[in-house]
Amino acid sequence: MLIRMDISNFALIDHAVFEPKSGFTIITGETGAGKSLLIDAISALRGSRAGKDSVRTGCRKASIDAVFDSISALFSSEELLSAGIEPESDDTLILSREISMDGKSIARVNGKIVPISVLRDFGSRLVDIHGQNDQQAIFVPSMHLDLLDRFGNLAIRDAVASYGACLTSYRKCIEEIRSLGTDPAVRKRRAELLAYQISELEDADFADGEEESLIRQKKILTSYERIREGLSSCRQVLGQEEENTAMTQLVKAQSALHSISQLEPSLLILHDQFNTAILLLESLEEDIASYMTETESTAISLPVIEARLDLLFRCKVKYGSGISEMHNYLEHARHEYDDILGSEKRLDDLHRIRLALEKELMEKADTIHNHRTAVAAELSQCIMHELSDLGMAGASFSVLFSQRPRERFFSRTGYDEVEFMMSANQGEPEKPLARIASGGEASRIMLAIKTILASADETPTLIFDEIDAGISGITATVVSQKLRKLSDTHQVLCVTHMAQIAAAADQHYSIMKDVLDDRTHTLIIDLNQSEREEEVARLLSGDRSDRKSLDLAKQLIERRSDSFLDADLERADEISGK
Repeated sequence: MLIRMDISNFALIDHAVFEPKSGFTIITGETGAGKSLLIDAISALRGSRAGKDSVRTGCRKASIDAVFDSISALFSSEELLSAGIEPESDDTLILSREISMDGKSIARVNGKIVPISVLRDFGSRLVDIHGQNDQQAIFVPSMHLDLLDRFGNLAIRDAVASYGACLTSYRKCIEEIRSLGTDPAVRKRRAELLAYQISELEDADFADGEEESLIRQKKILTSYERIREGLSSCRQVLGQEEENTAMTQLVKAQSALHSISQLEPSLLILHDQFNTAILLLESLEEDIASYMTETESTAISLPVIEARLDLLFRCKVKYGSGISEMHNYLEHARHEYDDILGSEKRLDDLHRIRLALEKELMEKADTIHNHRTAVAAELSQCIMHELSDLGMAGASFSVLFSQRPRERFFSRTGYDEVEFMMSANQGEPEKPLARIASGGEASRIMLAIKTILASADETPTLIFDEIDAGISGITATVVSQKLRKLSDTHQVLCVTHMAQIAAAADQHYSIMKDVLDDRTHTLIIDLNQSEREEEVARLLSGDRSDRKSLDLAKQLIERRSDSFLDADLERADEISGK
């Protein structure tokens, strides 16, 4: 439950601390005092929109922090850790929201920055807000199924989950049937195209790195004549067959040097060096000759290379930007071709699977329907009991079931469509809820449904925001007792203008405005016993110092755990109407 909220620079709130206890907490205040600000702050922690208007004028940012305890009942350590959130050893969870003056906001859980969607998920599981706008949802038929399922709780939830898993398999089966179930002529044309593409790629048989090799060979062949001419010139210079080549002259010089070294032994060193140079030049000539012979025997002709590159270019246009992409395309084409060849058998198998899944879906949808039918009867009885307590003893309530149209039969929640039906007066036929309820009746119906649904709700903290609009007298007293009963299993916070409801609380906060240094501030004050009596007296008569109002306020507060006496109610009506 919520044990502490710190609010800073939020609208008219400079800084306020709100520390509700377990049980029933009431929040009151003059009209316009800012009671909605507290609800807005809690809504922001539940992931609701909070713009730059939320930031107090002149401040850089607004911040809201809330601490919840006993959270292990709602969140496992594994769930927190999977979201990157470290569990606290004292079993608490801290939700935080910062809104900057430029409208941006930052959400945190236990100090860890999280997306707003995570804050919305966590906040909605910790706090549920029932406001005046909820009255509209009750009269929208599309919302009735969700309300019924919430009342049914685990029984319906588990049945819907089992049905949903089957529905997922069914939809996958239908999708595969659609992908395979094209016209046979279309499948044949597709198979022929794939066969041609597979043949073309297999015949081309491109190897990894082949494109780079071909480009390199083309470059060499394009310059081959120049290379050959240059090498031939070198061989002519180094050849010994011609009389006037450089090599012939060098050999003559070698012979002359040999003769001289016989006369002068010191020239033997020069003779040896000259011999070495001659050997190197002869080896060079042999290497050039060998290269020219090898190149002529192994080189691919330029037209062949250009034809191969042209084929590669055309295949790249059709099958991918490179050879590796072509290989991938070929692999996928082979798989698709095999699938098409085997699609007839697969289609037969899928249709058998579809029929089996449809049967299973119907069985599971029937199970959901049966659960809902039982829950609907129980919900109707509970609501009529609540309406009787709220001054509508002659009212009747039921849940009307119908099946979805065939073309959208299987929805994510089954085939049921439901609508709440009601008669506000005994002997009158039931009609759709939206068509029969007056304003006052609407408030009581909404209270009855919300009270019942909240009692079945696992959310630990329930907030009722001025849902007592349109009721008075004994009805307000009954509402107060129902909220007290609800607070036995939930932490209940209620914003109200009704003295009977305010008097029934275990804890009472007052929200008021104050002016300090020519600026308006909203304050959240935890009232003591005497302050509570004065505030309830104000709600009764508008005058917190009126003696009769104070006496009755004290009696109402003292008797909050019991049913109020008729005399107290009459005096309350008398004082509030004077």
